Parts: sequence; structure tokens; C-alpha cells
Amino acid sequence: MKQVRIKHAWSVLCSGVSIDRNSNNASLFNVIEQINAPRRNLIEVTSEDKPELAIPMDMNLVSSWYRAGDDPVSADIKVEVHDPLGNKRELESYHVDMNGDVRRVRLLAYWQGIRASVSGRYIFNLLVREDGSQDFIKGGEAAIDVHILDKGGEEK
Repeated sequence: MKQVRIKHAWSVLCSGVSIDRNSNNASLFNVIEQINAPRRNLIEVTSEDKPELAIPMDMNLVSSWYRAGDDPVSADIKVEVHDPLGNKRELESYHVDMNGDVRRVRLLAYWQGIRASVSGRYIFNLLVREDGSQDFIKGGEAAIDVHILDKGGEEK
């Protein structure tokens, strides 16, 4: 089995991110672990000619990756979300190069909502394919629990 040269350090879902210009440190605001969404607040969006429900809210996925060892590495990284019904959707894709002094990268993804028609756990898988490889492998994940509430505040 081929040695993995790019490794996932961490991923966090949050509603805001600020990057300090001087230190390059990231401040993450309002970490999202759970969403309680009244059904009346969901919006309808169309995907592939079929309507779906979505929770309208700002959401960021912040992810940190590092180079294992001294050799340069290039890779494609993609983010997929898996809903509680087993459906998956690719959300973002990136190409990263870690050469020379670049030993780590931070990826920032931003969405103005999440498609969520049922309550349950939504898993954001981060998949990586290093140059020279055919297949994506799972690098890491982040998850949120979504509770869609009816008029009385009960989960549906």
C-alpha cells in the first residue's frame, strides 16, 4: 500500500472565520455541531430539476492539512456531504501543492445553506487523491446533527 503524504489534521463547521493578517492564525466563530430548524424556515431550492428543502444559514468548513515527511506533495481534495438517507453530494473541490517551505494548508469552504429535508446526522467527508493515484481516499470528516422541528417545536 502506498504511503500517504498528505494528512488531515482537523475540520470544523462554523458560521464565521477570521484570518489574522500578521500571524495567519484563524479564529472560528459559532462552531456548528447541531442545527434546530423550524420547518417554516426551510426554503425550497431546485437541484437537477427536482425541488429540495434547505436550511438558509451561513456555514463554513475550515480544514487543516499537513505534509507528512519532507517530499513535495500535490493532491486533489473534495468535500462530500452524506445525508441520513444515504444520499451524497459533492460540494467543493480543491487542488493543493505543498512544495518547499509549504508544510501545511488550510482550506475554507463557504455555503449559504445546507440541503436538509430530514432530521439526522449529516456527515461532511473530506476525500483526498494524491498526484499519481487513481482513487480518492477518506482523509477526515466533520458532522452536524440536524433537527427539523414542526410548529410546536417537536422534531419531525
